Amino acid sequence: MYFYLINLLFILIKLINSQELFTSSAELQQLVHVEKEIPKIIENYILLENKRLENLKR
Repeated sequence: MYFYLINLLFILIKLINSQELFTSSAELQQLVHVEKEIPKIIENYILLENKRLENLKR
């Protein structure tokens, strides 16, 4: 009986850890995707600000 409970406990702990690992991997994938978009966002911001400054100079 104790062996069965210990086995069940071990399996539950393993499942929880694997779910945390999957969640962490999914979050990292999202971060990598967002990180790739940052240079494009900054370039667009700079272009818009340059246009705004040109309009102010006129």
